[in-house]
Amino acid sequence: MTTTTELEDRFARFVEHHVLYNERMALDELCTGRPELAVPLGDLVERYLALTHTLDGEPDEPPAALPGAAPLPHFDGFQTIERIGAGGMGEVFKLRDVRLDRIVAGKVVRRDAADWKNRLEAFLHEARALALFSDRRIVQVFEFRPDADPPVIIMELVDGFELGRIGPSLEYSQRARVMIEICEAVQHAHGLGLQHRDLKPSNIMLERSGGVKVMDYGIARAQHLEGVTTTGAFLGTPYYAAPETVEGATEPRSDIYSLGVVLFEMLTGSLPFRGENAFAVLRSHCLTPPPAPSSLNYALTEDLDRLVLRLLSKEPSGRPTAEELLNLLSDHLRRASDVG
Repeated sequence: MTTTTELEDRFARFVEHHVLYNERMALDELCTGRPELAVPLGDLVERYLALTHTLDGEPDEPPAALPGAAPLPHFDGFQTIERIGAGGMGEVFKLRDVRLDRIVAGKVVRRDAADWKNRLEAFLHEARALALFSDRRIVQVFEFRPDADPPVIIMELVDGFELGRIGPSLEYSQRARVMIEICEAVQHAHGLGLQHRDLKPSNIMLERSGGVKVMDYGIARAQHLEGVTTTGAFLGTPYYAAPETVEGATEPRSDIYSLGVVLFEMLTGSLPFRGENAFAVLRSHCLTPPPAPSSLNYALTEDLDRLVLRLLSKEPSGRPTAEELLNLLSDHLRRASDVG
C-alpha cells in the first residue's frame, strides 16, 4: 500500500468515527505503526474539523485541539495560520506579520529528530546564506530567531508551484526562460562564493506571476566558511547529485551538474539515472554515461543534446560556469526564436 493510499484510509477511519460517535479519534491511535503520517494526517484532520465547524454554523471560535496532534507554534508578533510543508530538516508555516499586516513563511527546525542540534547549525547557516542575497529570484529572509522555541527563519512566502509539478506542462520557450532565470540566480550566488548543493525541481518555485524563486539553501556551502556542511559527508539528493559530491568534494560546477539533470528532466520527462536505491543512483552518476536527451524525446536537436551532455560531464572541468551556461541558454533561445 502506498503512503498516499494509507493516509487516505486512515483519514477515512477518522471521518467515519467522528460521524458515527461524534468524537475524535486520537492521532496517536490513527498513526499506530506509521508515526511519520502524524503531520500530514493531522493537517487533513484539522482542515476537516474546520470545514465541519463552518458548515454547522457554530460560533466562530477555534475548535478544541485534536488529541495527539502537534500544536501550531507561536512566535511573538506573528499569527500562525497553518502548516504548509515539511521536509527533512524542518517544517514551514504560513504566518501573518501582525505589525506589518503581511503574510510570510516561518521555517522551523524539527526538534523530534535525533540530530536536531546539528540541524540547527545548518539552519543558522541557511539564514546567513540567504541574508547575503538581494535578488528577486532567491527567496528573501526578513529575520532569524535562533533563540525562539522553536528556532525560526521568517522569510518571504512564495505564491506558486514547485517546478516538478508544473514544468512538464510548459511550452519549450517557457522552459528555456525558466532555466535562464534559475541560472541567473545561481550565477549571483556563485558570484558571492556560495554554492547551493541541492538544486532540484522541488527547490525551485514558479510564481503565479511567472517569476522563478530558488529555495532552500539549507545545505549551501560558502567557499570561505567552514562548518557543518564542509565535513566531507555527502549532502544532497541522489538523483541530482554531481559525481564529485559522492565523496564530499564540491565546487560551483557541482551546481551546474544538478542544473543539467533538471534540464534533462524538463526536456524528456525522465531522469538520466535511476536505480533500486540511492547507492545505485550515485554509482551511475559516477560511472555511467548519460543518455542523449533526444533518445527519449525525438523532437530535440543535436545542439540541445550537446548542451545537456556537457552539463552532465563527469569531470567538473568539462562543464561550463554559471555565466557561460547563461550565455549558452540565451544564445540557444535566440536561435530557436529566429528559426520559429
